[in-house]
Amino acid sequence: MTRASLGHSGHALLAPIMTQLIYLAVLAAALTRIGAVIAPQRSNVLLPLSALLWAAAFLGFGASYAPILLRRRRDRDELTGTKLPEPRKADSL
Repeated sequence: MTRASLGHSGHALLAPIMTQLIYLAVLAAALTRIGAVIAPQRSNVLLPLSALLWAAAFLGFGASYAPILLRRRRDRDELTGTKLPEPRKADSL
């Protein structure tokens, strides 16, 4: 979702620290969920922890990407400092 959000909004495809933390939270949530299955005696701790990590990742995505997704798309010339050529007009008959 992060790559598509950045690309479709005209931003550079880079993962800033907040995006990296979102990825880390999702990975930790998945691992704790798997851990709850492997060690069922600890599932009463691991399942809520997994849910908290997933919620933190989702809220982090919302907080980080909402401003990007709610604004107008950045034009290419804003990013590169160059103007795009004007589109060609159809020849008249």
